[in-house]
Formats: sequence, C-alpha cells, structure tokens
Amino acid sequence: MTRLFIVFICIAALHEQAFAYQKDVVSIHETTKDTSPAATFLMREAAVAIEDALLKDFPCLKVFTKGETKKALDTLKEKELIGPTGREWIDKANWENLDSKRQETSYEEETNFQQSIQKKIDELGKVSQAKYLIVIVANANPIVSIRITALNVFWTKKSGLFYVENRLYSSKEEAVADIKRIADELVKAFVETASQEKWNNEVCPFKGSLEVKVVTQRKQHKEETFADYCNGQNHAGRKKESLTSEGNQVWKLHRHGNPDTTGTMEGTLSEKIVREEITGCHECGSGRKGLWLFNDETETTCSVSGLDTSTYIKGESDNKDATVRLHFAKDGTYKVSVRAVSTEGIKYVTKSTTASGICDNLNGKPKKDKQPIAIPLEQQFGPFTGTVRDKRLKDKQVVKPGKGQTDEVSEYSIQFEFTRPDGD
Repeated sequence: MTRLFIVFICIAALHEQAFAYQKDVVSIHETTKDTSPAATFLMREAAVAIEDALLKDFPCLKVFTKGETKKALDTLKEKELIGPTGREWIDKANWENLDSKRQETSYEEETNFQQSIQKKIDELGKVSQAKYLIVIVANANPIVSIRITALNVFWTKKSGLFYVENRLYSSKEEAVADIKRIADELVKAFVETASQEKWNNEVCPFKGSLEVKVVTQRKQHKEETFADYCNGQNHAGRKKESLTSEGNQVWKLHRHGNPDTTGTMEGTLSEKIVREEITGCHECGSGRKGLWLFNDETETTCSVSGLDTSTYIKGESDNKDATVRLHFAKDGTYKVSVRAVSTEGIKYVTKSTTASGICDNLNGKPKKDKQPIAIPLEQQFGPFTGTVRDKRLKDKQVVKPGKGQTDEVSEYSIQFEFTRPDGD
C-alpha cells in the first residue's frame, strides 16, 4: 500500500470524526462546464474576493480553495515519488552510471519526512472538516453569469443554505466589477446565519478562562401537634422534621474551542436531617400505652475534587464532559451556557436512632456508610453585550434562580474573559 493511498484513507477517517467538534473551516469549490479562460478567470476572481472578505472579519478562519487543495495534493504526490532524500539523489545522480546504488536514508531523515507527510495530511484533513461550503459556478460563453451558493454543511432545521446569488451580465468586465458586492453580501449572510444557529455560531471559537462559584442552602422545617387520649388522660403529642444543608463549589474552567473545555473543580456538601416524635399514648405490642420519645438523625458530608473525564478515545480523555457554549443573538447580546460534572467522590453518611419510653426502646450505635456522589453543574448566564465579530468578551454576573420544590436557595456567580484568535 503506497503512502499516497494511506493519505486518502486518513482523510476519509477524519471526515467521519468531524461531526460535533469540527474546526471552523470554509471550503470554496469552483466548478463549471465552461472551460474557457474567461470563465476560469471569473471563478478565480470570485474565490479570491470571498476569501479576502471572510478573512478580513475572521482571520482565524481556515479557507480552502481549489488551488490550495490541488497544491497540497501535488506536494504529497511529489513526496510519494521521491522520498525523504529523493530530490538530493536526483540532483546528484551520475546519469552515465545508473547502476550506482542509492544511499540509504537515515532514521532522522525518515522521521523528518514522515512528519512533513503528516503535516500535509492534517492540512488536507481540514478540508473534510469544513463547516461551511461555498460553490462558485461561472460561465462566459455564450452568456456571462456567476452563481454562488453558500451553506452550512452540518444541516439542521435552522441552518443550511444561507446565501444564493445568480446573476447574468452583459460582459466579463461588468461581472468582475460586481464581485466585491457579492463577497461583502456573502460575509454579511455568513454572520447572520451564524447568529441563527443555536450553539455552533461563533465562526471562530472564543478561548479563555471562566470561573463559576455556586453556593446552595436549603432549610426545611415541619412540625405537627396532636392530642392523644389514653389511660384516662389527655396527652399532647408532637412530630417534627427538619433539614439543613449547605454546599459550595468552585469551577475553574478553560475553554479551548467550541465547546471543548478543561479545568478543575472543588466542592463540599453538608446535610443534616432530624426526625423527632413525642407521644403519651404509644402502643406497645402488648397493647399497653404510655409515654414514648423517638429521635432519628442523619448527617451527610462530602468533598469532591476534579472534573469528570469518563469519556475516553484511544485511551485518552476527550475532555468534553465539561462544555462552555456561547449563543449570539441578532440584538447584539449573547448568553453563556456552562455544563460540567465532577469526578465521583464519596459522601459519608452517619445515621443514629434512639427511643425511650414505655417500650420499643432503642439505643444502638451510630451507623456509618459510604456512598458515591458526583456534583453536576448546568446553568445559563446572560444576556451580555457582545457580538460574534468582537475580539474580546469579558463580563461577570450573579444569578439567583427561584426556589424549586425543595426550597433550595442557590447563587451562581460567573466571571470570564474570552478572546477570539486571529489565526493559527
């Protein structure tokens, strides 16, 4: 199997992996049945204008045109034919003595050669990861026309085809003069469609640090009184239940892309549940009734450290159990959605039950138990002021969600600073 054949296998494999965490790559295709120089010239002019317009606003985009892709393939073909020291051998060959043996390559030469091959494979692999596809069709004979179609290749209900231009011209010169307008309008549509996507709309993923602090408190108290009559007397009874808990979490995350995130977390939780009952007419198994005091307490404590990295690919964590997603709206605002889960920790549970009275007395030793626990984080913040074209996003906010059915009071505070990369 030749190296070049392996190249195409690798490209196909990369395409299969390019679903959710793709790079922001634009692939520009030029195609036409008109092979005249004029049609070729129009396609080239349109491709260059569109590439320049995109990179002006988004210099971190990787734009592949037909010419760049062909150049990369030609380089790979040449490397395949001559090998790591082939060019030097060809230049110094004694053509009068073709029986002379070619010198063997060293380990270092072969290693450098393989690395250069891999670099080219990586570049070509990005074409298969293209998130946006722009197709240019031009004709110059018998009529002059330019048709441009742009779409998001990861098609959803709200994304897909986002720009179409199909125009006839009276001359090649008129068509060339209109290309800049087309390029500018395409970039405008490019940004607009990005703002309509739910989560993949950053164009160039912002990178940076984020910290979320979470404080949770929960207090519940329920008390019930009742009257009992036994042994010729009225007795006042009471049941009481109380719960108190407090949790603290600090999530320090670093966003590498959309939505790839790594980081650390530290979390603690303490909880106490108390049940009490006092009755003057507790009934024993014998039927006798009298005073009975009951107390049941459960205390829980835990400490958790680290992010969950349970999803592994080829023996290494993919670090996608934590995600930070940005959503930009058309009104110049954006929201930040943070999802993560801690590593599995251990919570320690201590339960003690006592009872005293006419019968059914209990005075056992406290029971201790250990149980696994993982702390999740899922919270949306914003809106903040900013657009997909900004170079830097920095803000902070405190969110206090309303009480749910558990009467838990939570406070989420976030501060972050992200920057949009200028390029590779």
